[in-house]
Amino acid sequence: MYANRPDFDGQIRAFEPDPKNFAKLEAFVATLPPGHVVTHPHAIGSRRETVRFSGTGNEAAAVGTGELEVQAVPLDEVLADCTPTYIKMDVEGSELDGLTGARRILAEHAPALAICVYHRQDHLWKVPLEVRKHSEEYAFFLRPHLLEVWDLVMYAVPKQRARA
Repeated sequence: MYANRPDFDGQIRAFEPDPKNFAKLEAFVATLPPGHVVTHPHAIGSRRETVRFSGTGNEAAAVGTGELEVQAVPLDEVLADCTPTYIKMDVEGSELDGLTGARRILAEHAPALAICVYHRQDHLWKVPLEVRKHSEEYAFFLRPHLLEVWDLVMYAVPKQRARA
C-alpha cells in the first residue's frame, strides 16, 4: 500500500457512503500512519445531492434504492484542493455519474483510471466514451480480474504514461 512507502507524499481519498462499511474503513485507516488516508462518508455522483441508498454492510451496497439517504458529491468539488493522479471506481453501477462529477479533473489532470464496467452491460462502451468526452489524453485497456469476467475493469492511462 502506498501509505506505507516513506517516499509517498500524496494522500489517498476514500469514499464510502454505507455507514457499516464506513465504520470498517475508519477502523482500518486508524491502523495506518496518520494523514495519508482521508475518508469521506459520501457517495460520488455527478452533482451534490441527497440520494437513496441500499446500505448492506457488504460489497453490494448501492445508490438508487434502499431506505437510507446519503449525500452524493462530485469529485470535482471534493477534490478541488488536490491534483489526483489515480482514480479507482467500483461504485456498483454509478460509475458514469462519478465520471461526470470528475469532468474537470479528467480534462485538467488526466489521472490514470481504473473503472469497473461490469455492473451494467452498456458500461462496457459508455464508460470509455464518457472518459473520452472529457479528455483525448487516454489510452484504454480492458482487463478481467476473475475467470468469469466479473470484476471487469477499464483502465484509462494518459498516453504519455502508457507503455506500448
